[in-house]
Amino acid sequence: MPDVIDDRATRITIQRPPLAPLLYTDPATAQADLDRYEDLRGQDVEVVAGPTLLHLWSFSGASVWSDGLLSSGEVRTPMSVPAGEPDRQWRKGFCRFEAAESPLDMIRRARNGRDIGPDVWMPWLDAVAAAEETTHTERTERATAPDATARRTLTLIRHRVSCADGVARDLWQILELVEASSIRTPSGWEEVTRQSIVYPDESAARAALTGLADGLPPMVTVAELAPILGGSTDAVRQAVSRATRNRFEHRGRPLLPRPTVFRGSRAHWYDPRAVKRWWDGRPGHGPGRGHTSQ
Repeated sequence: MPDVIDDRATRITIQRPPLAPLLYTDPATAQADLDRYEDLRGQDVEVVAGPTLLHLWSFSGASVWSDGLLSSGEVRTPMSVPAGEPDRQWRKGFCRFEAAESPLDMIRRARNGRDIGPDVWMPWLDAVAAAEETTHTERTERATAPDATARRTLTLIRHRVSCADGVARDLWQILELVEASSIRTPSGWEEVTRQSIVYPDESAARAALTGLADGLPPMVTVAELAPILGGSTDAVRQAVSRATRNRFEHRGRPLLPRPTVFRGSRAHWYDPRAVKRWWDGRPGHGPGRGHTSQ
């Protein structure tokens, strides 16, 4: 950490794991926080000159910067800006992606969002409009109890951004949603797992959609997980039991999804794909990590 932050810096990032980082546009404010808050001292600090803030989300601290950084960290208002309405007005001044905020936020939250570079979304700067269209939907269902059902829906969505240069640019999203029937919700369905994957190219998105049609049921029991995971039934039961008792989330590793219990059934049901991601993400496990199934 630098003793004194260079006053020529235009972006200062203070890491604070496991929380999201803090970002500053003003060196004096960053320096004041480092001096004031003991828990920030000793943390990694990145100081760069040049990049400028382009966009701040209205509902979160996420931000976009001129060098292509798309950050989920919290952007701190300069201490020279008074609290209240001046602060709100300062934040409203960074709205270069206002029309494209929804598809940009989708990239930020997508499972593969880090793979989508600024060359895809930076042309959306000062876009005039964005619209989405569902182009394909497929659904599989499975009875899980006499009066209960699980279902998995794959949806292909085209996001079209009308850019400032007059060109319409598309981004393709695959939304995978696993749901369980429920009497607790107005719709009659309760979300179990959701994941989004994005592609700048339609052909790549459609190829990925075909690959996701894996033939597995929407949800399975623990006993049915064993052949899917490539482990013995006992080994899977023990691993699931341990993970259920201790749901502490290790940074960077997926959690075991919570089980679903349907009315009329004592069994615990899981989305097998989500469990597979957890299974492969355990320390020392998964493809290429020297794991041998029991």
